Amino acid sequence: MTTALAEKLRLIGKSLTHAAESGDIAAVAKWATRALELAAPKPTARISVSGTAAPVAIVDMFGFFKPFESDTPYLVGGSPANPDGVTFTPSNAIDWWQRVFAEGLNVSHVRSTLLPGSFVLTPAGLAAARELAVESTVFAPEDFNPLGLEIVP
Repeated sequence: MTTALAEKLRLIGKSLTHAAESGDIAAVAKWATRALELAAPKPTARISVSGTAAPVAIVDMFGFFKPFESDTPYLVGGSPANPDGVTFTPSNAIDWWQRVFAEGLNVSHVRSTLLPGSFVLTPAGLAAARELAVESTVFAPEDFNPLGLEIVP
């Protein structure tokens, strides 16, 4: 972490502490959000309850993902449209994109049959993905498969 970033976070922390001590809930929310934005520019989080069959709830702070009620596969690995590829459900694809956003990865070199596409992305998510494709110099490898999904011929 750079010294400038550390100093910004320290000052935000002081403001957050002061807001909490004074009971100003709106200011607490404001300063907590600024700290999150500074520490992780595109944070998203998955909240899941293990052992449940129902789709998990997604906490999406920036509106990058569409809501889904079903976790039915939309891209099937090994199909004519996706040979030597992986099968994606909406929650798999959201996990995949969360990893890309969290690590600031440029996925332009990734093999097309390992990409989930933009099916789960909102216009804001699609814009963020395009921004990474233009600005990020951290390239994911051609065989990028962060979820370890089975590749089906």
